Amino acid sequence: MVNRSISTQNPVQALSGVMVGLLLIQFVLGMYTNLYVTLPTMNAGHNGIPMGFHMMIARGFTSPVFMIHMMLGVFLVVLSLITALKSLSSTGASPKLWAGIGLVAVIVAGYSGLTFFMDGQHNIDSLTMAIAWLIALSAYFIAMTQKSSQPTF
Repeated sequence: MVNRSISTQNPVQALSGVMVGLLLIQFVLGMYTNLYVTLPTMNAGHNGIPMGFHMMIARGFTSPVFMIHMMLGVFLVVLSLITALKSLSSTGASPKLWAGIGLVAVIVAGYSGLTFFMDGQHNIDSLTMAIAWLIALSAYFIAMTQKSSQPTF
């Protein structure tokens, strides 16, 4: 009997574990930002997402925690997309389902964070971000802890 690591048995399970850890770090950074970082108020005349993202980057240089929170958010979107694509090669429907739910939730959380910053920091954007984060964390935790359907030799 050969003992294989989790990453060689089920890459979706391994990637989901990484996502859980990074989402927990993202939570701590977001809470710090919420409590200790004052974001500038923007209005509807911000000239769209590119200008809003530029303003976020400019603000990030004055708050390293906010900058790390933003960059980790972008990385989470990329890693959740990779996880979803990896899940397409898995044999069962469950990894595909949880990776898909996780991907959608991460995208919703990221978009809500962007609109929170750009549209005047409305509570509904913050709430949407928090609920989407919780859904993503739950989906990746379930994917991480499920038994692999692949045989071990």
